[in-house]
Amino acid sequence: MSAYHISKEKILLEKAIDLGQRLIHCFDSQSKTVPFSDVNLKSRLSKSPAYMQESSLSEVSSVQLEFRDLSRETNDKSYEEKSFATSKHIHELIQKRQNYLLPMYINPFSGNLMSSTITLGARADSYYEYLYKQYAQTKIEFLLDDYIRSIDAIKNRLVAKTKGERQLLYIGEILNTDPQSIHPKMDHLVCFLSGTLALGYYHEHLLPFHTSNISNETFIDHLKLAEELARTCHYMYNLTETGLAPEIGHFGIDDKQEEFYIKPRDTHNLLRPEFVESLFFLYHITGNQIYRDWGVQVFNAFQQYTRINTGGYTTIDDVRHPKKVKPKDFMESFWLAETLKYLYLLFMDDHNIVRKLLNNYIFNTEGHILPRRI
Repeated sequence: MSAYHISKEKILLEKAIDLGQRLIHCFDSQSKTVPFSDVNLKSRLSKSPAYMQESSLSEVSSVQLEFRDLSRETNDKSYEEKSFATSKHIHELIQKRQNYLLPMYINPFSGNLMSSTITLGARADSYYEYLYKQYAQTKIEFLLDDYIRSIDAIKNRLVAKTKGERQLLYIGEILNTDPQSIHPKMDHLVCFLSGTLALGYYHEHLLPFHTSNISNETFIDHLKLAEELARTCHYMYNLTETGLAPEIGHFGIDDKQEEFYIKPRDTHNLLRPEFVESLFFLYHITGNQIYRDWGVQVFNAFQQYTRINTGGYTTIDDVRHPKKVKPKDFMESFWLAETLKYLYLLFMDDHNIVRKLLNNYIFNTEGHILPRRI
């Protein structure tokens, strides 16, 4: 859909329709509102994966932008209706729970949330991202309300700071086994939140034609959180010997521990985009040069430790040892679709292009642009 909007090549719309007709069968679940995670594109049969019944919160709640766009381009409401039914269902579950932090698993058979870890990392991250981005795409009020209340809950329950001189703000997790404590672990994936918070600040505070009745102070506070989190994400890069972040970081809970450390199983770097994505939003929204400076550091580290002489880039297994990064001979597609794209846009000096993107399009969770059409 994104490529079609850019090029207007009809073959791309035809392919999007064909793919949409196959993928929509993920909603052929017993609950009808919570999709299965797996779809066979040939048979169009959907199912849970072999190793578990549940779907991930992020899986079921970050298809709505795309299916809605397909509906609007084809005048076929079924894609939007089926996918948005999931968002409505989760909203109803929240109202019953009166808790805006959600566990990472949801059952496609019963439609119930499953008792599991609460995190802004893997398996939950883009649920929170799409609350705001769906609102930016539609102006449906309950999405903004759920987003605001979710950020409040994150600040109250998940945000913590290290005790050392750096005072690193991080967003921890709540484990099912210890619901009263914050587990001081943060995935690199969580760095997406800085960009989402900055985007909300831009649309709901900076622009003169915003329509929400939420106080300006709310979005000013969101930007402060975005900038503090981005600072920590930068440390996740510049505290390693290679200048590249690990997949997961851990934070000291008292002054006897290191403020930031990496466990042996978390040392890999997959060329992920979340930090440079947030740098793109933060730089062009605040104009603060430091975000470009950090982007230069990150890009140079990628160049030095992940670029392959024969072409392309590879994921690496160990960001701690410059002479032993252990290249894995594997390049994720998001390196091109997101990481390099956001780096390019970070250094884009044509502000007309940047404003057109920020004002008129939404970047989906994989870095593809869809028109807002509100």
